[in-house]
Amino acid sequence: MGYSYVGQYGFITLHRVDDPRGGPLLPREQCEVINRPGVDGTAVLRLGKRSDPFSMRAFVDVASLAVVPLATRSYQALIGTVVNVIWQEVDYQATFGVRFAVLDCVVSRSARLLARAGGAVSGSTAYVEVVWTLQPMLEPT
Repeated sequence: MGYSYVGQYGFITLHRVDDPRGGPLLPREQCEVINRPGVDGTAVLRLGKRSDPFSMRAFVDVASLAVVPLATRSYQALIGTVVNVIWQEVDYQATFGVRFAVLDCVVSRSARLLARAGGAVSGSTAYVEVVWTLQPMLEPT
């Protein structure tokens, strides 16, 4: 499994907070069911593709704990911007025509690593865990 990206920042793992195996949510068709008193039957009104914000948890190793404040500032600089997300090597902009507005970014945890195998940074001694709040946005066609 390859790395995942939020904007230009790569992560070893990236998944939805509500589903450890889930990827980013896509806009989907919304419908309203119409029932009227005294009228037999039901109608469905299509409202168009809509999306809701959702949270993603990301994890990456870093060279040392001294890097965490710089990483935090860099990640939080994306708040209010629209970025591409690559999840498990699936480019959401190229594949689905969807980019994501970064609504929030919180570094939820960081700590020193005692033992590790693999990772993104050679010789890393710490890790950072980030929770992103993203809003899917369809690109104009």
